[in-house]
Amino acid sequence: MKRIILFTLALCLFAGTVNADGWLGQRSELPLRRSLDPLYDILEREVSNGLPPILGTWYHVDPENGNANNDGLSKEDALADITEAYAKCTTGDGDGIVIYASGTTAANTSCYLDTTLVWSKHGITVIGVCAPTSMFQRARITATNGNTTNNFADLIDVTGDNNAFYNLQLFQSADSTAAVGGLEVAGNRNYFCNVHVAGAAGATAAATHYSLLLNGGAENTFVNCTFGTDSVDRGDNASCEILLDGTGYRNRFYGCETIAYVGTGTAHGAVESADATSIGRHVIFDGCIFSASQANTGLPAMASWFIGTAPTTGAIIVKDSICPGYAAWDATAGNDRVYVNMPTTAASGGGGLVTTP
Repeated sequence: MKRIILFTLALCLFAGTVNADGWLGQRSELPLRRSLDPLYDILEREVSNGLPPILGTWYHVDPENGNANNDGLSKEDALADITEAYAKCTTGDGDGIVIYASGTTAANTSCYLDTTLVWSKHGITVIGVCAPTSMFQRARITATNGNTTNNFADLIDVTGDNNAFYNLQLFQSADSTAAVGGLEVAGNRNYFCNVHVAGAAGATAAATHYSLLLNGGAENTFVNCTFGTDSVDRGDNASCEILLDGTGYRNRFYGCETIAYVGTGTAHGAVESADATSIGRHVIFDGCIFSASQANTGLPAMASWFIGTAPTTGAIIVKDSICPGYAAWDATAGNDRVYVNMPTTAASGGGGLVTTP
């Protein structure tokens, strides 16, 4: 904001007084003023619409009222879909995408994808304009028309670096036994805040299902995010909500939550390691809640919060977190890769795992 104020003062000094031709003053044919016209346009547009300052250009998306033929430079000329806005962004220029929720139904709040959006560009900020609930936000990205036959692996695959995503829902409704999730992150230093990722939310349950796949990405941060959904049955299989793979480095989760519904069985895990090289350094979960539920049974007893192959490098550190519905943080003897600062055998009243009272 200080930078915008300084730019505005400078423009006013060079451009003259405010009048009816624009809030920054009348345009001029003087060479200096002509050279400042692009900055004039950016400041007039961005200060008036109230969005936070970014280095580049904001592109607006309104799933209900937008049009692919618009330029996307204002909410009045919004685009209809996030893919259209993403195509206009220039990698590394610090552009942004704002997604509006024009109502409450899926039809007027959703951007629909019919294939994975590979997010290979760098430095883009994405903000959902809707109530900042912790899950199922109305600024929503999902498969085309909610069609469960769109069985592509992920809604978004972030391979780029230095992107930021705020206040969004990613709901993958694919109904398949294939490896289906919601979000894959293979890039570095990306940031996710108040993003709900629900992967493989179709009726068919399979061990290959997940919500988030961290596939080799490094130094990514997730804050107040939710992974999973308890509106579908994960089934009696070794599915998970967060899948680690690809030797990722220094990824962090703060105040996040996983949710799952498991009709029968105990094999589902909150976090899974795909193989012995799934991580390269520590993964940290700080102040998180991991829950699994069943109908009419109170808390179920999934055998283990962590499942899969123990990584040979790095560790999974869990600080000040709870896992209601899981019998142990790591039920496999000898893994020795999950470190917690809470007792693992004491009842809930003793500060350990949340157990049935």
